[in-house]
Amino acid sequence: MPMFKIGVMLESFRLGLVGGIQAASELGVDGIQLYATGGETHFSKLRGETRTNLRNRLRDAGLEVAAVCGDFGGHGLASASDNPKRIEEIMLYGVFAGDPAPAGYRVDDYILETPLGEGDVPFPAYLDALRSHGFTDGYLTIEREVGEDPKQDIAIAVQTLKTLRRYPV
Repeated sequence: MPMFKIGVMLESFRLGLVGGIQAASELGVDGIQLYATGGETHFSKLRGETRTNLRNRLRDAGLEVAAVCGDFGGHGLASASDNPKRIEEIMLYGVFAGDPAPAGYRVDDYILETPLGEGDVPFPAYLDALRSHGFTDGYLTIEREVGEDPKQDIAIAVQTLKTLRRYPV
């Protein structure tokens, strides 16, 4: 069995609950991350029969819940007035082990997100660092917030991770 499971944030597909589960299954990922503070998977909606139906749908699709996102404080770069501060925070989080690892390109006051596999993040070294710390059976979860064709971008990311997780550096 390869190291690392691959997950995807269901909402990244922009296909709704059922369409997202189907897309995740078609791409051959291991699990999905649910956004528990909004939309069809809001925590207040996943009770009783609805939760049982979701669990059955995931089982039938060969998926498990990789994570639940409980982002109660806002969402990404959705608020223009908060963006300058958030962009600086993102730039700081893009530093790995003291070396810059840009996940996108800075253009004036914006960062353009690039699909996994197309940016400058040294993923082989990143995965090797995770392995060296014993993280080998957890999830690498893909979240895609931009782009014209999220399913295609996610498919590229899935293929990139499937290739990289087989080959320790």
